[in-house]
Amino acid sequence: MVHTDQNSSPRLPPGCLLAPIHPRPEGIPLAVCVVVRAKTDATGSPFVLLQEVPEARAYLGAVCDAEARIQEWVEIWVQNLQLEQVAFSGYETQLGNWFFDQGWRAESERLKRDLPQALIATGMEAHQNGPILIYPPAPTTPGGLARIELTEWRVCTDDKLLEAHGLASFAHSPFRYLHQPGAAENKTFLATSAEAPVNSHVQSLDRLGAKPDRVAIFNPGGGFVRVTRHLPLNLEEYLQILEGKPWQELGHLAGAAFHAGRYAALQEWSANPQGLPFLLHGNGTLADRLNEVLYLKLAVLRDAFNEVRRQVAVRQLPLLNLSPASFNVGLPETGGQFPALWAARCRLAKAGQSYPLKIKSTEQKYFVRLGRVEPSPYLPEGMGAHSFGIGTAQIRTVLVESDGIVLEGTLVAEDYLRLDPHDLLWFKLPLGEERLEFYAHVYKSNTAGPREVRFRTVPARLAETAIAALKGTAGARFPNHHTKSGRCSVRRATCIHWASWPCASC
Repeated sequence: MVHTDQNSSPRLPPGCLLAPIHPRPEGIPLAVCVVVRAKTDATGSPFVLLQEVPEARAYLGAVCDAEARIQEWVEIWVQNLQLEQVAFSGYETQLGNWFFDQGWRAESERLKRDLPQALIATGMEAHQNGPILIYPPAPTTPGGLARIELTEWRVCTDDKLLEAHGLASFAHSPFRYLHQPGAAENKTFLATSAEAPVNSHVQSLDRLGAKPDRVAIFNPGGGFVRVTRHLPLNLEEYLQILEGKPWQELGHLAGAAFHAGRYAALQEWSANPQGLPFLLHGNGTLADRLNEVLYLKLAVLRDAFNEVRRQVAVRQLPLLNLSPASFNVGLPETGGQFPALWAARCRLAKAGQSYPLKIKSTEQKYFVRLGRVEPSPYLPEGMGAHSFGIGTAQIRTVLVESDGIVLEGTLVAEDYLRLDPHDLLWFKLPLGEERLEFYAHVYKSNTAGPREVRFRTVPARLAETAIAALKGTAGARFPNHHTKSGRCSVRRATCIHWASWPCASC
């Protein structure tokens, strides 16, 4: 029997504060708050990080009443571009803010339409917000909520204004600058990242304020903010509970914050899973128990398929990085008369980190993965990683097809090649004063060793003069040069850059 009181309230662990992320007009009893550590952890972050993707971070938050009592836990997703993962090896056209903002809006609309119970609409998911300065609670603050100071800084989306001050465009670059829309004509901008180009008009985020009692800055990049209900149970943990394993990990702050409600009851029950309130046949025969567990696994698998299908339909992007960590499982309140695991609902917690790769002079569509590749039994080691190096390219044949010109050749690398037939190879060939950029598929048949790979380029539409010059290179060998590949920022005129990364095409 489970003894946990499911009507008890969640508790805030010691050493943490609750800070509202929006203004609190008088008479408004509820507030959406972010959990703030009074002292930063080993990572240096004052917030409790739940999940992270290349374009956003999810922090632990809570909906509180007028007395700062936690009513439910939430995830506060803050738009945060990790710029070092936005540029590809050898890919000069970086993904811009416009693309990421469109993806953010599409995901918010998907949640509103398909999972209305998951999203808590605040308006911040549709409008960019300014940074918020967080200070310790005042003695007279009701419930001990942290004090906040709203700033007037906002993301500058006016490309003409940015270009007039010699700064990177908002729409066509991943760099962002804050400004004060109501300020005087002599504009000051704040760079939201260390990678953003700067000049005499740009200062760092330290300009926001360096008061000694400041605890943290929430949303320093001034981006969108989305609030969703927090589900502490992920898919892999749910499947392990069905297999009879106790749920050991609970919560993100030593478990103290979640020892209440149905999830705390589930943790206690998982140590001795005997029937209700979570299973129907926990005390039945082995065959009954096996049939019930199989049904529940198939049900959650169906939910996962439907979630992925809806995500792909909305964003028109493949999901290249799915893992059990991509999904959470929610348990609605069912009472003690109905097995709670029968009401479990799987939810896609992480939006896909696949992005379109725009290849010049071709109409084919390719998609690549951004972000860190999580270890998984479903993804062999090395898959998903970029590879780059130094080598020699030899052109065997030059073909003119209906879609454009195609090169077939061989790449011989100085080091061992970890390429896969699903990889997309990128390189530039020096042709006179031009550097022609090509993308190619690779295949290892008829190769002479682990350092050699055959390739066939994606059809490219080039000028007649370039085609004629390329036909003259058939059989020629382009020697290697020392080059810094990967996230290369220096383009030497005599270098042949090559890199590869996994991709999908349609």
